[in-house]
Amino acid sequence: MVHFAYNSAEVRTDYYSTLMEIAKMMRDNPSMKLRVTGHTDVRNSNNKNEDLAKARAEAVSAMLTSRFGVDASRMIVEHKGATQPLVSLPADRDPKNEPLHNLNRRVEFEIVK
Repeated sequence: MVHFAYNSAEVRTDYYSTLMEIAKMMRDNPSMKLRVTGHTDVRNSNNKNEDLAKARAEAVSAMLTSRFGVDASRMIVEHKGATQPLVSLPADRDPKNEPLHNLNRRVEFEIVK
């Protein structure tokens, strides 16, 4: 997974090594396709969360293509907004919940057969 700051679709540099490993796995397996799915936490409107989840998935896909040489045709880019949280939380700003909200702000990868 790749996680994101609140309200951001910018891929943080600390995830470049994760993306490099994914690209290597794809180079080593030329027939493999990957589903790239963006998610958000619950702290925006549904429309905003859909747009943000889409932007996150597209940002990761674009980085895999431009920086790591993965052909875009090998990726299926999807977004789920806040509909599939890893951790169910209220839409609060309580600092103690921030690490848990961070778990939900993610892009996940799934190998497609």
